[in-house]
Amino acid sequence: STNIPWTSMGVAGSFWKKEFNTITLRWDTTKSGTDGDFVLGSVPSQYAPVSGIMNIGVAWRGSDISDCRLQLDGGSSGGKLTLLGAKSGQAYRGQLKYDI
Repeated sequence: STNIPWTSMGVAGSFWKKEFNTITLRWDTTKSGTDGDFVLGSVPSQYAPVSGIMNIGVAWRGSDISDCRLQLDGGSSGGKLTLLGAKSGQAYRGQLKYDI
């Protein structure tokens, strides 16, 4: 299987890479506009997880008041990474790994 170096997910500060059968996503970006869902980008559908992944989107601050859900869509139409209910002006940083 071919390794793929860090590649943009289409949104500034969001990247993905493939090493063997492991996909790694990383992001360091700030929500602009109004509060609400924040699409961090996507990976090609062939590298999306078989089923979706739900995790915590950690806000980069001293408390968890601005943390939100992190959703990675799976299946053949998958690959989109979204922070659900993100707060405007809030920086979000993190990394997610999964096997394909």
